[in-house]
Amino acid sequence: MKQLYLLLGSLFAFNFSFSQVDQSDWDTASVIQLGNGYSRIVLESPEDTTSNIYYFNGQLESIRPVTSGTYNRYYQDGTLMWSQEIDNGKVNGEMKLFDPKGKHVGTFGFKNDTLVDTLFLHRSKSFVFGRFTYSSVMHGGMMRPDGTSNISRSNGGKMLTSMYAVKHSKSEAATKYSEFTTDANGYFFFMAEQGSFGIFPNYQNIENVTSDMGAPLGRRGSSVDINWNVTGPIKISRNFCYLSLHVNSTGYAP
Repeated sequence: MKQLYLLLGSLFAFNFSFSQVDQSDWDTASVIQLGNGYSRIVLESPEDTTSNIYYFNGQLESIRPVTSGTYNRYYQDGTLMWSQEIDNGKVNGEMKLFDPKGKHVGTFGFKNDTLVDTLFLHRSKSFVFGRFTYSSVMHGGMMRPDGTSNISRSNGGKMLTSMYAVKHSKSEAATKYSEFTTDANGYFFFMAEQGSFGIFPNYQNIENVTSDMGAPLGRRGSSVDINWNVTGPIKISRNFCYLSLHVNSTGYAP
């Protein structure tokens, strides 16, 4: 417990807000600095481990149990963005989504991390919900001493990635319609009216976005090939659009 108190003291020095977290039942805690100014506090107890992520301003971004419980994610002003049931480390049960004003806009049913049912949609609201994932293959160019190929592979969700959406217009230059960040597992959510959209990571120069793009363009070079699964505009014609956004890269060492 002494180690925990010392660690919590150092956490306060980082100006985090712990008003939404009860520390009394936790045995150990650890701090991890993440990208984009985010930080993660992992709280461990005999019952479960909880991962708390904080925005750069110290506001709580999310509370997620590793094994079972409720995963809550918040907007930067503290308003609940979504509430998701976790069982055995996977999304199982209901997931409720809320707009920036706290209005309940949708409920989905999940089974083992897979969306299986739409349980509720607000009649006058529309939104985009989805996941941004990646896969990568790197060819090392030389065989290992045991004769096996020197190839490394990785895949998963694009963690805490800053992104923006563009609502396409043939008569106007592209402008940012909405800005958002994926969660620790690559999931994202933003409110959107009906129309034609493109979704891009922040590194995409908006001046190069055209009305026929739904995601960044793939490219092929001498050392890396990058391909996106979305090649045309994203159409939102009903209350919501579920989008699976994926980028694959294949690299070749000299």
